[in-house]
Amino acid sequence: MLMTTSIPYLLHPLARACLLAGLLAVSSSTSAQVVAPAADDEDAARELPAVTVTSTSEEWQSPPGYVARRSATATKTDTRLADTPASISTVTRTQMEDQAAASVAQALRYTPGVVSEARASPRYDTVFIRGFGGFGQTANYVGYLDGLRLPRGLSYLIAGIDPWALERIDVVRGPNSVLYGQVNPGGLVNQISRRPVFDTVRDVQLRVGSHQLRELAADLGGVAGADQTWAWRLTALARDAGSASGLGERRYLLAPSFTWRPRAQTRLTVQAYLQRDPESGHYNGLPAEGTLRPHPVLGRLPYHLLTTEPGYERFDRDQNSLGWRLEHAFSDTFSLQHQGRWFDADSRFRNLSGGLPRPASPVMLRQASAADESLRGVNTDTQLRWRLHSGPVRHTLLAGLDWQRSTAERQFGSGQPGLPLDLRRPVYGVAVATPPFSSDARRRQGQTGVYLQDQLEAGPWLAQLGLRHDRASHHDRITALPQGRVTVHEQVNRKTSGSASLMYRLGNGWSPYVSYATSFEPTTAVNLHGDPFKPGTARQIELGAKYQPAGRPWLFSAAAFELTRRNVLTKDPTPGAPPTKQVQTGEVKVRGLELEGRAALTRSVSAIGALTWLDAEVTRSHIPGEQGHSPVGVPRLTASAWLDWRLLQGQLGLSLGARHVASTWADVTNTQRVPGHTLLDAGLRYHLGHWQPALNGLQLALNVSNLGNRQYLASCAPAGRGLSCFAGPGRHWSASLRYTW
Repeated sequence: MLMTTSIPYLLHPLARACLLAGLLAVSSSTSAQVVAPAADDEDAARELPAVTVTSTSEEWQSPPGYVARRSATATKTDTRLADTPASISTVTRTQMEDQAAASVAQALRYTPGVVSEARASPRYDTVFIRGFGGFGQTANYVGYLDGLRLPRGLSYLIAGIDPWALERIDVVRGPNSVLYGQVNPGGLVNQISRRPVFDTVRDVQLRVGSHQLRELAADLGGVAGADQTWAWRLTALARDAGSASGLGERRYLLAPSFTWRPRAQTRLTVQAYLQRDPESGHYNGLPAEGTLRPHPVLGRLPYHLLTTEPGYERFDRDQNSLGWRLEHAFSDTFSLQHQGRWFDADSRFRNLSGGLPRPASPVMLRQASAADESLRGVNTDTQLRWRLHSGPVRHTLLAGLDWQRSTAERQFGSGQPGLPLDLRRPVYGVAVATPPFSSDARRRQGQTGVYLQDQLEAGPWLAQLGLRHDRASHHDRITALPQGRVTVHEQVNRKTSGSASLMYRLGNGWSPYVSYATSFEPTTAVNLHGDPFKPGTARQIELGAKYQPAGRPWLFSAAAFELTRRNVLTKDPTPGAPPTKQVQTGEVKVRGLELEGRAALTRSVSAIGALTWLDAEVTRSHIPGEQGHSPVGVPRLTASAWLDWRLLQGQLGLSLGARHVASTWADVTNTQRVPGHTLLDAGLRYHLGHWQPALNGLQLALNVSNLGNRQYLASCAPAGRGLSCFAGPGRHWSASLRYTW
């Protein structure tokens, strides 16, 4: 029934083409299996080793277990994690499945340096990385897919990728503008999608759970063509659920992909991604009175309280993309990789938000807002790679050019404060008129970057040098409705970024390193006089070490760093200036320590552990009382641990996890503290084939997050004239039946 309902939403020209292509791929693979040579055929036997070697690449594929050994995210080349002089973590496919992650934010719960659910919602995956994140317009979103940046709209249109479509998630902490251009200084989260492999993939899962969760998902793939030069994969999902506040969540996903490998040196992959989110759950905050502080009349408010109108609240999003990747090796030492993605998205947003007119008032006054947005974009990344020797030094040279263009449009309107909601006896069903649009905005953005990187190796010494130059531009045209007054802002920024690192392999598995890196972020805002701001910049010094003993599935890492972000926007102190106007004099400095361990301790016991300590300080600001204090929403300490036991020859799995987030500040003067919290998670898996051989391939699983049903505030932040607080997810359980064959 879920899949039937989703079909009309997918009847987009691109959707129809991809669906037809998927059906053709299934048909061709079936016919290929009919005419393919038998397993004992001599030619097939000769080809089998080559197929096995080329179809396995831990550069993007997820290994079994929790310990990845290689990645291309931090260097854009296939590099051992133990030889990468940067702080990087990989969330494997096994970890996502064992923890039943339903969003990318949930998949990052056990990652050091990351706070992924400061504002939990199925709409967006927002993250704080090394203390840099934010709320509202300053929020930091998970924004990279397969190494390419996802464009974003002007307000609420932000891309969201479902973890079922992902192979793994790489998190690189610290500035990395040399390879990626304009990035958040705390780091980036690279979502790596499932791609075709020259092997059979058959995986179907049915899941039910809390709040009427119903989900059906499939991941299918195989080899096509008599000469086995084609591989295909089809990932699909349909989800229907409610929420603690009563608002619904629905998602439909279809992701077909194809790989053509005419010869061992050449490979072309084409991937489509179609996602429809007709309902996207709850996103509003709660007033600080009644949550962070007792309300003088109401006492404590329930954390699941709905402050909007169910009949008016709406956020639906359509997003479609078509990506491609061409890889060709001219020789054993010289190769080309080119990849790109076209992206198209639309969203419709309707919301009631507001606050208490007075701290003691039991009646919330709300105002309606509406936004219709569209987004079109394309970006490409072309790389040339050389491997060469210069005496005793081995070089891996990377030269690249990435190019991005996007156009975002938004029509926005908001009503006057009113629409009371009595929090003592909330009554819903009030008719809400959609406010007329008051502005029509259009933004064109572009970035062109040229970069060069050299990875050097001489005996136990490893070094990495990088340099990049960017040209970033944006053109805004805002029309005030209905007056028709047009305002135009245009800005062009040019910036050069650099990085350098040095690592020494001690020979006993330990590899200490030191690194220096910079980053920049253009801003689209203007000051009180209409002049554009300079790009925000950051620089970091990091000392770290990695430990991976030979032959052991272990990887331990430690990193101590000092990260400074400059040209931060702060409130304009000019008398009479609007509250939204800013000046660019802010600076934030973060010192920190991160520890992470991932290991298969025995054949039956695996573990993940993480610890992060941060000392974040606003070192410059025009806001009274902010300088010298910690930024809002940044915990000083986070820690997590996950243990997994596999019993009965791996047929029974037991998991237990614990997560701790220390207290955070709710205001810039650090007078309102949000208490910390510790949560427990648990999982149970059983392969039914152990009980009955006829049921081989079937697995039952039960996962529970926030096992103790801890009621807590994930964060609070300034909003309007007061504070808005965001409740963390309560206990959630899900049970799944999975069949692989």
